Amino acid sequence: MFCIDIKLYTSWLIYTTMLEFYSKQVLNTNNQDPTYMLDPPSIPKFTLKWNAEGGVLNKPTIFGAIGNTLLGGGEAGAEAIAPIGVLQQYIREAVRQETGEIADVISEQFAILIAFLQKNMPQTVFLDSRVLVGELAPGINTYLGKVYNNEMRGNTR
Repeated sequence: MFCIDIKLYTSWLIYTTMLEFYSKQVLNTNNQDPTYMLDPPSIPKFTLKWNAEGGVLNKPTIFGAIGNTLLGGGEAGAEAIAPIGVLQQYIREAVRQETGEIADVISEQFAILIAFLQKNMPQTVFLDSRVLVGELAPGINTYLGKVYNNEMRGNTR
């Protein structure tokens, strides 16, 4: 977005005109009195380019003003200016790419863990069938039988 602060622009115009006036000061060679020459004033010319989709500042650039403060960028190398929506999309894409890479690493680690467990724990455990109950029940019955017998004898330890 490009904004012109009329007051600031007028001050700048007066200053540059005065600078131009004093820089044209020359000495008259006949009587050595200072003579001032002033070229006729001209209307400053400038172009205006809107950057609704954003832009890149490749060199020091004044791109706007807030009150009497000029806004600039590009002084330390290329800088991007982007509308909020475009900036948010850049962030979404970067996060998506980063999380995608993390998900790939987690999947690889998970596959390594499964291979390790299958190699080192060859027993198959089924939690959704009666196989687990069938395997555990005899041991549980034996333990509960011992607890019962101890209680009947008055030994609760």
